[in-house]
Amino acid sequence: MAVMTMVCLSAFAAERQGLDHYAANEFGDAVNHLRSVVEGGEASAEVVKAYGVSLLRTGQNAEAEAALRAGLEKHSNDAGLVLALGDVLAHEKKFGEAREMLAKGRELDAEHAWVPYVEGVIEAGEKNFAKAANLLESACAKDQRNAYAHYYAGLS
Repeated sequence: MAVMTMVCLSAFAAERQGLDHYAANEFGDAVNHLRSVVEGGEASAEVVKAYGVSLLRTGQNAEAEAALRAGLEKHSNDAGLVLALGDVLAHEKKFGEAREMLAKGRELDAEHAWVPYVEGVIEAGEKNFAKAANLLESACAKDQRNAYAHYYAGLS
C-alpha cells in the first residue's frame, strides 16, 4: 500500500510540476515532468495539451502530433486538445488538416482563447499576414499569457 501511495504522489507531483513549467513557458522542463504522466495513460486533456504544446515548442513536432492524436482518442471532445493539434499541424505546414482541427475546435467551443490563435498561425503560414495580424491581436486580447500569440502577432 505504501508503494502505491508513493507512486500516486510521485505522478501527482510530476503532473503539478509539469503544468507549472508549462504555465511559465519552460517547455523543456514541462516535457520532462509530463512525459511519464502521459505515457502512464491516465492523463487529463489539460495534461496532454500541455505536453503536446511543450513538445512543439521544443521542436519535437512529430512527437507532439502523435501525443495529441493519442490524447484525442480518449478526450475527443476537448476543444483545447483539438486546437493544440491544429497548432502543431499549422507548424508542420499541413494547413488543410489544421483548418479541419480549427473547425472542430470552433464547433466544440467557439469562444475558446485558442480559436483566433490557431487561425492566425494558419493564416500567417499561408502568408495572409494582414488577416493573421488581426487574428493574433485578438488572440493576445483573449489570453495575455500566450507568448506565442504575441510573438506571431509581431511577425505578422
